Amino acid sequence: MKNFLKHIILFSIPLWLVVLFVWIIDPVNYFGQNDIISPKYKDEVFADANSNMIKLGAKKKILLSKTDATSLLLGDSRVMPIDVNDWNTETQYRAFNFAFAGCYTRSAIASFFYAIEHMPNKPSVVYLGHNFGGLSDRERFSDIDDIGSSPLKYVTSPLTWTLIKDIVLKVYDKHITHNEVKHGSPTITIQEGWNEIISRKQHEVTIEHIQVQPIIYDLIDSISHYCERHDIRLIHVYPPEYKELIAIIQSDSITNVEYQKYLNHLSQYEFYNFNQGHWIESSNDFVDPMHPKSHVYNNMIDSIFGD
Repeated sequence: MKNFLKHIILFSIPLWLVVLFVWIIDPVNYFGQNDIISPKYKDEVFADANSNMIKLGAKKKILLSKTDATSLLLGDSRVMPIDVNDWNTETQYRAFNFAFAGCYTRSAIASFFYAIEHMPNKPSVVYLGHNFGGLSDRERFSDIDDIGSSPLKYVTSPLTWTLIKDIVLKVYDKHITHNEVKHGSPTITIQEGWNEIISRKQHEVTIEHIQVQPIIYDLIDSISHYCERHDIRLIHVYPPEYKELIAIIQSDSITNVEYQKYLNHLSQYEFYNFNQGHWIESSNDFVDPMHPKSHVYNNMIDSIFGD
């Protein structure tokens, strides 16, 4: 019996060491905040991963289950920059930003139904950002691993260990090699990024011709009717794009018809179309042709909730 217990103890030691290591690093603070690893390293890892829906999504899923928010922000990288503090100041609803880069309409609506099941409070207000250019993308929200579903899942998930590796590399780079190395894609200039977006839009419109699949309209109706039945204010929002992108859409008759049809469909619900007028005129209001600067988001929120 003693030998059996000894073997059990010896066998369990490596397992407890693994659990201890995960607890020390704890990339998404699943076990609660600790100061063993500075939060800034974790924040930097997720800042680097802003374009990675899988990594950022795993973190946001865990945070969602702990939030006291009463409003929800959904969409892609054009919703992510909305500052929840600015939102909270302008509205009476505490917000949780559940947006991800590349989280287009299908994925954003899937994220809504996930959030409804996992938020402690039912949201009173939902902001759903739209992007006409992402309508052909498949539903990708379901690809995000729910690593916070249990302690065992968290400790054993490959994604948890990927995040741990990223944090360890970040600490190593800064304290051992004293480098500011970023383990990712090489950076490009602002102008190169701007030109790449314009070129991609031209290809998307003139070669592929954007067409809205019927399922997109079904999904929009589904979330809209759900919110109506459950007394949730659903706000459909089309953020501004620089006028050059709109001109490209309008230059192709097939795409422009689809674009107008899409806007008309949204108009039967509470819909704010900021992709027109003075909102799209000045390049100084944009980080790049697709993404407005922070003051534009503040003005959008004011337009929706202001007196």
